[in-house]
Amino acid sequence: MLNGELARIRAFEIVPSLPEPIALLGEIARNVWWSWYPEAVELFVRVDRELWRESNHNPVALLGRCPQDRLDELARDDGFITAMHRTHQNLERHM
Repeated sequence: MLNGELARIRAFEIVPSLPEPIALLGEIARNVWWSWYPEAVELFVRVDRELWRESNHNPVALLGRCPQDRLDELARDDGFITAMHRTHQNLERHM
């Protein structure tokens, strides 16, 4: 006890932020549609193949654990951004 109060333990989680050019990736990750659309799966594999395996193929976990510098790098990758937009358009068509 500290000063008659119970000591409080707080946990903080630092989650990388998706840069604006790849923000749609978060929307794709939060819709289970990605799981039966091979291009969406490949998009997450492209983020980080090893981290994809370590996250048990969970795109939300993948993005939450991906280093910020990698996310920033993807935000500058025109090929990745094009694939992400194409995948997002297919998600919107499905919805």
